[in-house]
Amino acid sequence: MRHKGCILMAVFALLVGFVAPVWAGHTADPLEEEYATHVLPYYKVDAGWQSYAILADTSFNDPQVGCPVGRDTPCSAPIHLYFFNQDCGLVRDDIVTFTANDVVVRRLNDVSGIPNEGVVLADADLFSLNTTPKRFLAYIVLINPTDNTLTRIDSIPFDPFLETTTEAGSFIPIPNSGHWTRYDPINTTAATFGDSTLTTLGEIRTTLMFFNALGGGVAQTTFAPIPHGAIDTLREFMLAYGRPRSPFGPTGGDWVTTGSSTTADVTPGVIELNAFDGDENFLGSFRVLPRCFERVRLKDLFPVLATPTGPQRFFVGHVVSFALPNVERTSPTSCGPSGRCSFSGFQETVVEGGLVDLIFSGYMHHSHIQGH
Repeated sequence: MRHKGCILMAVFALLVGFVAPVWAGHTADPLEEEYATHVLPYYKVDAGWQSYAILADTSFNDPQVGCPVGRDTPCSAPIHLYFFNQDCGLVRDDIVTFTANDVVVRRLNDVSGIPNEGVVLADADLFSLNTTPKRFLAYIVLINPTDNTLTRIDSIPFDPFLETTTEAGSFIPIPNSGHWTRYDPINTTAATFGDSTLTTLGEIRTTLMFFNALGGGVAQTTFAPIPHGAIDTLREFMLAYGRPRSPFGPTGGDWVTTGSSTTADVTPGVIELNAFDGDENFLGSFRVLPRCFERVRLKDLFPVLATPTGPQRFFVGHVVSFALPNVERTSPTSCGPSGRCSFSGFQETVVEGGLVDLIFSGYMHHSHIQGH
């Protein structure tokens, strides 16, 4: 019964958008069904949590073309799931199809061979060998049955093009502008309220997460299906579609990669985190060499932003994270003149509420501005 209740909570998160409010521009609206490929960071796939990948075809009915009316068995185009570990290495894949209710609820706890933290690439287009894009929604839902908490992580979709407007108000695609959304050189946590190790009522726990794409290889010169098994890292999979949007242009940017590669243009990257208090006073900095997925408690990065020991049980601050310039990656086909590459950030704040904890989470405010 509890398992069925968890599934109902996961589907309920589809119907309402308040679980994890995020900053999103026109090209990365998590509730806009315009994307056929998504990256889904996930974590907490362990005994204490129920983790679900939610895939939904709610408007265009793209994957259902050719399915008989009133069907009750899968017949839609397949959605291919590729699972990667923290180092962006491919560990396994999976295939799902939409059933009569147009929603797939894939319980990650039942997927064997995947780590507790990692990334899923959900694809209904290039790697699935479909000639027509199959648009769908995608996000991760994490449920803790013990304290009745629910966290939603929206996807990082690939946008096939940016758009401009005409005087009549219509949208026109910009050629060669396809890009991965949410990845940018600057990611800001607007506000933190401390980070406590206590579990008493009202205590606050804050976790920061950073998402990257590692791996060698170069981008495809033509948009064509990739032979199965030809590539095995997240960055190679994502490059088959395109690059982050920074810098703008037909070539796009690249990720803050780490590790070795067969491509000379891919070298280790660093992001710097600067902490400030509520009055904008600088408190300290920390540098991270991000893997594919980094999840760190705020108090471990910046003890000064942790919950104070006195009667005041919160401390207001914020964190600015940005990619450090890399002089080896300033070409137009890499990270642009500034050498600042792209990554994504996510914040999770939990307020201890006794029987029910309160969770506030969402992607960091991000910017492509290269002059900072």
